[in-house]
Amino acid sequence: MKQGIVWLVEEGSKRLGVEMDREASEGLCFYIEELGRWSERINLTAVRGEREIAVRLVLHSLVLAGFVRDRGSLMDIGTGAGIPGLVLKIAIPALRVVLVESVGKKCHFLRHIIRTLGLEGVVVEPSRAEDPKLVERYRNAMDCVASRAVAGFREFSGLAGPFVKSGGLILNLRSPKEREGLEREGLSCYEVEVPFSAEKSLVVVKEVL
Repeated sequence: MKQGIVWLVEEGSKRLGVEMDREASEGLCFYIEELGRWSERINLTAVRGEREIAVRLVLHSLVLAGFVRDRGSLMDIGTGAGIPGLVLKIAIPALRVVLVESVGKKCHFLRHIIRTLGLEGVVVEPSRAEDPKLVERYRNAMDCVASRAVAGFREFSGLAGPFVKSGGLILNLRSPKEREGLEREGLSCYEVEVPFSAEKSLVVVKEVL
């Protein structure tokens, strides 16, 4: 791993207020390296290059760290290659995480990272959020349910709702361009600058009563 990428991850995390030990930092760097390597053979992400993966995927995921750090458990619907759920798990080892992903090759990659890093308290569910068996297994069980721009927010909220405990959070990473419309619907929106990027991330938050 290039030292520049290590510095990017560690400094970017600090700027987002994410305190990590060396093991977590090294785990994220391993994830970046492996995602880049695997994506040369199978299509896990359209993002190419370690720097772009570090900024556009890893640091973008860590924008959610402050929302989930003290919440105990997180489900990531449509996690793909682990964005944002697996990244958050590596950065916050105490977080219990359920990764929901229906594409087999992506599940294989997720399990590879989990096994190699020896991560505990993280489950890969090869399924879709609509699956009745998944809903029954995790009904009202999660402190947070998150996703990165799956469908529209209203549709995502409908998928996430059955899994969230009372007082829990539905979190969605979206484009800042959507902020005005989402706020008109009474949703809480937070724009966060992504370190080393000209882009901002919009975190949409809905508390489940």
